[in-house]
Amino acid sequence: MQIQIADPINQTIIFGAIFLVALFVYLHRERNPGAFPLSVTYELKGLAILAIIFCHIGLFLSADTRFLYPFSIISGIGVNLFLFLSGYGLAMSACAKKQTLLECYKHRLIRLFIPLWIVIGSLFVLDYVFLHRAYPLTTMIQSFAGFFPEADIFQSLNSPLWYFTLILFYYLVFPLLFEKRHPLVSAGLILLASYFVLSLNLPVNWDVLRMYQRHLWSFPLGIFFAGLMLKKSFWQRFFPTPTEKFLQNLTRLKTFSRWVLIAFFCFVAGYFAINSGIGESLNKEQTVSIIAMAAIVGIFLLKRFQFRLFYWFGLFSYEIYLLHWPIVYRYDLIYKFLPAGIATIIYLALFLFLGWGLRKVDDYLVKKIV
Repeated sequence: MQIQIADPINQTIIFGAIFLVALFVYLHRERNPGAFPLSVTYELKGLAILAIIFCHIGLFLSADTRFLYPFSIISGIGVNLFLFLSGYGLAMSACAKKQTLLECYKHRLIRLFIPLWIVIGSLFVLDYVFLHRAYPLTTMIQSFAGFFPEADIFQSLNSPLWYFTLILFYYLVFPLLFEKRHPLVSAGLILLASYFVLSLNLPVNWDVLRMYQRHLWSFPLGIFFAGLMLKKSFWQRFFPTPTEKFLQNLTRLKTFSRWVLIAFFCFVAGYFAINSGIGESLNKEQTVSIIAMAAIVGIFLLKRFQFRLFYWFGLFSYEIYLLHWPIVYRYDLIYKFLPAGIATIIYLALFLFLGWGLRKVDDYLVKKIV
């Protein structure tokens, strides 16, 4: 159920002070980071999952949306970041490894489904035992198959799982449409395939369909960016050096120039996060979100230090995504007894611990299966 917060603004200040201190205390200097190192992708995933958590708590769990503002306003950018990084990571991995179609599906789908099955299986049991809530057999079958056609934040089994169906679609079509010799063309083909599928009469409700449409470009853009990193001959038509070298040169800018660029990207990200275009046309909302996402990526590429807190959340972002909402909404035992600012900090630590535990179980089961 929703929580009532007596003093949402002060509670947000308390939370923000503790969170920002933790964020900047755990800084780690990057040494020879490269153009787009793996550590930066984890940091971005950590930022993305935290943005989604803050949105769910501040805009839906709390009856007063002033709580966690402005931390709660970039969840759409967070979703786009996840999709962009997924497309980028899959493309880079596919170009680096030789895998058959079967090996590709086996490796990726096992990692995708095992944590999902653990979480939703636990939810079915817990909801039945403690909440006396039973779900239709159709819902149970669809959930284990990864199909979530509804996203009612208060009634669905786990409403954020609408995203799982979207990423599952990309995982299924990527090996069929991606060609490592032509990654830029592959990005266009996957985008066209996305538009084609969304033009069909899909068995999902209107809200879910709108969310699919709102985040349509990010995954193909991730593939496109990977293609620029890899397709040196293409990039050399526009710059005298390949993409990777160009990005490395950016990271080597003198301190003043680098910080001017970081400040500019911060302004762009902040402006478009606040002026998000939500409620206007889908094209405008999607464009604004992608611009803000690109600015955030630019910030993380230019900085010369690592936010360890983002990195840790990024390591277990998928697991945290799967389990965070049912815990705070249906099984809350912390907001009931503690001030909201402190409770949110404790929940973040709990999610990190549970994400780590779920990853350990997943690793064990994958070893047994594979």
